[in-house]
Amino acid sequence: MKRLSLLFLLFPFCAQAEDFHISANVDADIYLDGRYCGKTPRVVDLSGVDAITLKHEYFETAEISRKRAVETRRKLMSTTSGDAPRNSFLLAEKTERSNEKSEDEPRQYTARNIRKGWGWILWMLPLESVVYASHTVFVLPSQASRYTVPYVAEEYEPNQLYVYMFPKQRTERDERLWQVSRFVLKNFKSDRAEFVDALYKMTGLSTERLTEILTANPTPDAAAGSVIKALSAF
Repeated sequence: MKRLSLLFLLFPFCAQAEDFHISANVDADIYLDGRYCGKTPRVVDLSGVDAITLKHEYFETAEISRKRAVETRRKLMSTTSGDAPRNSFLLAEKTERSNEKSEDEPRQYTARNIRKGWGWILWMLPLESVVYASHTVFVLPSQASRYTVPYVAEEYEPNQLYVYMFPKQRTERDERLWQVSRFVLKNFKSDRAEFVDALYKMTGLSTERLTEILTANPTPDAAAGSVIKALSAF
């Protein structure tokens, strides 16, 4: 009987924590199954949690379901500044459960053939990247102007969740800022010189300013947020 009682006492400590770092493009309130637990960026324990909600007064609420059995389609799309738009951009696709993640390390891709300004950009989405279920369709950057999505939540590295929340009064500029943030997340660990040059061509920020931002923000999410802030004031 004593052994059984001891087992029950120790059981809560045996449960394995599932720590996730949650960040966003704004300082948003984090709710786990309706319980407030702080603001982004923050490390939270998601063990046993079904829903993650991020709220901000001026931005659309992000309600992310972790257990919704929704099949998502992974696509690799590409285009270049010199190509005319094509009817089909599909190069490869994969169907998987939205709450499953690959054990492989996220791949890094670099944007090439980028013309100065916003133009056409070569976008490559890693197949193992996890995009969480949303009430609305997740769209790729080249399709962003065709749909209205309240947020995009993505696990860009293992246990690293980044949520891009769109403002309630959104403009075309907000779509572009999302594209920049996603590019920074995906290519942060690429060759620094090539990365900075591509980012300069996308944003118009000087290479000196970009190098300063990346040095002061040594993580992908922090760098993405700082680049967006610099662009907003540019």
